[in-house]
Amino acid sequence: MSAAVHKRLTTGLGGFTLAIAACLLIVAAIWAITPRGTKEVLPTVDYGSQLWAMSKDAPYTVHAPQGLAPGWRPTSSRLHGLEGGGQPVAWHLGFVTPADEYAALEQSNEPAAKYVPG
Repeated sequence: MSAAVHKRLTTGLGGFTLAIAACLLIVAAIWAITPRGTKEVLPTVDYGSQLWAMSKDAPYTVHAPQGLAPGWRPTSSRLHGLEGGGQPVAWHLGFVTPADEYAALEQSNEPAAKYVPG
């Protein structure tokens, strides 16, 4: 490449426009070949160990779904309070239903008046 061509491509508005166009072309090519999914993917969790821990250590009778129809998928399970310290013991268990809705089971020994209107 001659010095005149090099100078023309690397200075001024023409060189800047050429560089921006090259960058946009690369971005467009990457965007075009990147696979994209439109369906939201939620994790499936195994809550068996948390059910076992709750049934062993919770200060109340723990209930878990049994015999759910196919299509019910557990997506979240959280425990709180089993460490002791006088705090309430709580278990959240969430599912995605066959109708693609969200259903949750919440269990705790915290006073219900905080959550259930009287």
